[in-house]
Amino acid sequence: MSAQANPSPSSRSGTVVVVGQTLTISQAGIPCTFSANPNTLTLTAAAQSRQISLAVPVGCPWTAQGSAQPVVTTAGTAIAPAWFTVAPSGGSGPKALSVNVLANTSTSQRVGSIAVGNITIAIAQSGQTEVATPPATPPDPCSSFQLQRGGDQMSADGVSGDTSVAVLTGNSCIGTAKPAVSWLVVTDGAKGTGNGTVKYAAEPNPDTQDRRGTISVNTKVFTVTQRARDATSTGGDSGG
Repeated sequence: MSAQANPSPSSRSGTVVVVGQTLTISQAGIPCTFSANPNTLTLTAAAQSRQISLAVPVGCPWTAQGSAQPVVTTAGTAIAPAWFTVAPSGGSGPKALSVNVLANTSTSQRVGSIAVGNITIAIAQSGQTEVATPPATPPDPCSSFQLQRGGDQMSADGVSGDTSVAVLTGNSCIGTAKPAVSWLVVTDGAKGTGNGTVKYAAEPNPDTQDRRGTISVNTKVFTVTQRARDATSTGGDSGG
């Protein structure tokens, strides 16, 4: 006597009459073995949906149950938020499971699992990447930088001695003075820190036209206007 293979997970029975005797024959069903592809989920912190292919013999019933790692609040209370769901929650035979995952707003990884039949599918979702706060921009030590006045006017004879202009600024501000023309010379205070004085001298104007030159002191411009040489004059004042 031979029997065909039982393709179902359910057992079956039949009878055979031999010489007036009835024999009952029982045949077990095939085992319900489960496998999943993928069998683990490793997820980023973003909200997302993933599919899992569940392989199981036709006719094998199953349920899908998700569980999440408890999260401890700042008050010390343990909670297990439903940060992912799985559908369908049950069925029979092979099926595609849909796993919908919420965004992880924490910087900590969280884990969970899905139990289906005799297997467990592990889920791990990473936390948000911590972004370093850039250091605060230090205040500009030269934000209050200014000159006592914006410029000078002088005669064609120039200045034989020093003429000065005060620099007003913060204690740690570094100031640099540089003339833009050759007939102006910075004699003192070309570089300094904090409040100070820039001294300069001007050469005589040999031309019969006014001329103008500047001295740059950091972002400020000091303008010197020098009158023209009077062709009929033998000299001039030396005002500053």
